[in-house]
Amino acid sequence: MKRLMSYLHILFLSSSLLVNAAFAGGGGISDSDGIMDFEIHYRYIPTQTQINSLKEQVRIAADLICDVTDGEIRFGEVKITGGAMSEAKGDIWLLPQSGRSGLSFYSDGSNLGRDGAHINLYSNNVTGRIIAHELVHHAFGIGDEYPEEPRCIGKNFKTDNNPADTSFQKDEMGNSSIMHNDNWTELSVDANHDLNRGQLPYYMCGRMIQDDDGNYNYKTTVDPNLVTGAFNNASFDTAKESSAVVTKFNVTDSLGSDHQVYAYVVKTGTHRWDVHFAMDDGESTGGTAGNYHGIGTATIELNDTADDDGRFALASVSPTDFEINMTDFANGADNLAVLIAFGDVGEVNGFHENPKICIEDGDGNCLSRWDPITERYELTQQTAMHQKSDWATLVANYPFVAAPTGTPEEAQPGNCRAELTFTERIIGSDQVILFIDRSGSMDAPVRENAEDTRLDFAKAAARAFIDLQAGMGVDVGLISFNETSELERPMELLDIADADPFKNKVDALTEGGYTGIGTALQSSLSEFQRAALIAEENGTEVRSRTAFLLSDGENNRGENPEIVADRLRDIGVQIFSIPVGAGADRELLNGLAVNSGGEVMDAPNGDELPPIYAELFARYRGESLTLSRQESFVEPFHNKDKIDVRTAFSAAPAGAAAALSSALTNQNSYVDTFEFLVEASGERLNIFLSGRNENMDTWKLIFKITSPSGTEYTSSDNSIISADKYYTIVRLPTPEPGIWRIDLASGNNLAQKSFVQAHVENFAPDLYVDALPRTLTNTSKTISISVETTYFTSLDSSVNYSGFVRRPDGSNVPLKFSIDINTGSVSAAFDQYAGRGIYQVFVSAKVDNKVKRLGGESIFDGPDIDLNDVVEFERTARTSFFVDINELPPCHNSDCDNDGIPNNVEGGDDVDTDGDGLPDYRDDDADGDDVPDAREGVKDTDNDGKPNYQDVDSDNDGILDGNDNTLDDPGVHSERLFIIAIIIAILLFLIVILLLCWFYLCKHKIAKKPCNGTAKLTVSE
Repeated sequence: MKRLMSYLHILFLSSSLLVNAAFAGGGGISDSDGIMDFEIHYRYIPTQTQINSLKEQVRIAADLICDVTDGEIRFGEVKITGGAMSEAKGDIWLLPQSGRSGLSFYSDGSNLGRDGAHINLYSNNVTGRIIAHELVHHAFGIGDEYPEEPRCIGKNFKTDNNPADTSFQKDEMGNSSIMHNDNWTELSVDANHDLNRGQLPYYMCGRMIQDDDGNYNYKTTVDPNLVTGAFNNASFDTAKESSAVVTKFNVTDSLGSDHQVYAYVVKTGTHRWDVHFAMDDGESTGGTAGNYHGIGTATIELNDTADDDGRFALASVSPTDFEINMTDFANGADNLAVLIAFGDVGEVNGFHENPKICIEDGDGNCLSRWDPITERYELTQQTAMHQKSDWATLVANYPFVAAPTGTPEEAQPGNCRAELTFTERIIGSDQVILFIDRSGSMDAPVRENAEDTRLDFAKAAARAFIDLQAGMGVDVGLISFNETSELERPMELLDIADADPFKNKVDALTEGGYTGIGTALQSSLSEFQRAALIAEENGTEVRSRTAFLLSDGENNRGENPEIVADRLRDIGVQIFSIPVGAGADRELLNGLAVNSGGEVMDAPNGDELPPIYAELFARYRGESLTLSRQESFVEPFHNKDKIDVRTAFSAAPAGAAAALSSALTNQNSYVDTFEFLVEASGERLNIFLSGRNENMDTWKLIFKITSPSGTEYTSSDNSIISADKYYTIVRLPTPEPGIWRIDLASGNNLAQKSFVQAHVENFAPDLYVDALPRTLTNTSKTISISVETTYFTSLDSSVNYSGFVRRPDGSNVPLKFSIDINTGSVSAAFDQYAGRGIYQVFVSAKVDNKVKRLGGESIFDGPDIDLNDVVEFERTARTSFFVDINELPPCHNSDCDNDGIPNNVEGGDDVDTDGDGLPDYRDDDADGDDVPDAREGVKDTDNDGKPNYQDVDSDNDGILDGNDNTLDDPGVHSERLFIIAIIIAILLFLIVILLLCWFYLCKHKIAKKPCNGTAKLTVSE
């Protein structure tokens, strides 16, 4: 009975899970009904009281969003999550610190759905009004409408902030915009949008920044196309009128009193500017209060050649060490000589020119910003971004929305919470299932002339993931599949003691048969549900569910993968797909991943699989790599006249250092070197080395790792190494911060081809990369590649980014990242397509000691966070997108699908034996029989005129090759028929004997029942 009840419980649980709204991560707004789904992610473990309070504030935010859109957009499912696997999908990060909420965002509203793009919401300010205000940025792409003194190319000097001063509202028309005042409940329309604007162009602003050492750095961006002018210092008013830029900042004297200093920028010639500094005469000398008193002038020369962005960098400052001299203070304070820096020569990190920074009004005029009456920078962020009202922007980004004909309806719409639901996945178990394709096509060698197969490397990848994940508190299961699936290991906690038995199960996998991707996914449903039931019985929750799906073929048997993937998505399973080889159905595998909120990690050959799974381990922890996957090649050390590198690597450091140094300097083909930065507070450094030799029996790599302080670790240090035929993992706990170095050499007399990558286990720093759209069908459009770097919370836009896109033909196209000066978002546009296929995006971020945390919005109450508490670190991350067009990527090889059969033998674009859209010369399983072309070859076993690689029954035995273990025996068909005939004859003979026995028993009346099959009928009257 207990077993029956458990079974019924599973059925009930599965039905409840399947009717749940999709829990896949990433928000969105439905264009059919205006329902907005999004995710809130806790970066700490909250109490139930905090969760309940959050829900109540979300309900208030739901009313506000409904109100500001006049009921056209309403909250739907709000997912509240925790744990590493959900952080990239979080639209709102709830942080434990105190601070003011803020974000960088995209003007098209695409933050909602971009991995890594999020609102920073601090625990001291979780209010419905803040949530609603920030979601208008995040989901609608609408800018702020409040006064803009902090938004002049970053941060400008802020004038006295008198709460009673409402002059900036004097031209506003009542309740115009929630983005202007968080007590208001509407969005602006053209009639009441940003009516109070200033006089000077948008780009004319400067800022004085005081660094941690108290030094002053003046930064401004000016237009080189302005005409030269004369400076008039008769008064502060004439100085302002004759200047292009006016900046105010404070300097503190020896008595602790602040003195306001003015900086006036005047153009004096081509790429030449003067900066005049002044203060009030009444303060500086005790003279006449209100009079202009000059305290120094700097002459700025800029380069006469623009950089790639059209900017003119700093060339020189005169005097070189410029300082302003403040003497004879009226209050008796000591004289001051304040050094002012204008940036680095040759750089644009300080004073520079940029003609492109002007925001135009549509008629070729620069939009104004400064109002000399209120002395405020009053052009709003919304105007600078869109040059139109809030409602006009909302309609442009979401065309299904209809703007009000007049001013918005101020009354609260009804039923604003009707569709609002909460789904909680905050605390509980993290679950992952590894799916390994063991169909016959996995027997293909990873490259021409290679002895190891895709399945060999797939099993090595699974072993690597097990080695890295064991003991990390994650439930891990394994499903292998061909046309059928097998649960090789139930999804359960992977302890360290379980690693070897688990790897033994992986090693036992053998290839054969067809490919049933959908069937394999379907079989995981019951396993996820069983694990959920066990978690429920133990009083816990399931926090995250992930599928790592590896396949090299097309779904040619069983269930429809897309239908089954939708079922998995509905119970919150993210699919990370790993297509292998030339014949993998990348369109299908991309769709399965993208629709579930996962990602594609391409393995064109197969030997990339172990490092990919090591990277997946980092991703599963919510982290990115410190050193991205690098190719290494070292030759054997042949020259016996020089020191043997192997000796240098294995000997004691004291005796080998000089010899190894010489080898590294003079014999660089024998040693490969990689350096990478490890930040402070890292928990563990994982270095992953994997082989890609033609024969992995020959892979023997030796290494030496050197810490920043000179401590050395070698390949003989077994205490830190997990070794496998295909990979080596080096684990170093609490690594010291600084530059680490790894030197690689051959451990035998053979060349060594390897991959190298490194990962620091550290919760604080991370890098997120996304590409939209993730599937492109029109190559006239561009892909938007977004990046966001965090250190506990978001960092500002001064992070140094670099990256490239690897196209399907293997070529790399560098990326150029740019900063939106209005919103702080950083992105790159890509449009250099090279045919159909998966495009992989690789990005690196370097964070130095100048990078700050992202500040909060001044409209909100409360203290700002510590902007300076950021350590130096580097991270690399990747994403991908699929270009779905008919044109195939260029191929200049004689064997494009790497199956050992030349292109000219397989034919041109019109030869597609299995009709899968890939011509035979691009398809490593041309006939779709799940037997690799590399194994079938060009011979014609059954002499039917079709070579084996194009013949689904190459030996004509009636058994399709995918299920035939004797492909090369054309006589096996007749032999099997003969055996079947004998079996049938024996069965018939046995039946005849049984019948004879029965008749014999009947004839001699031995049978207990009548043999004629009749019964007597008695009728009574």
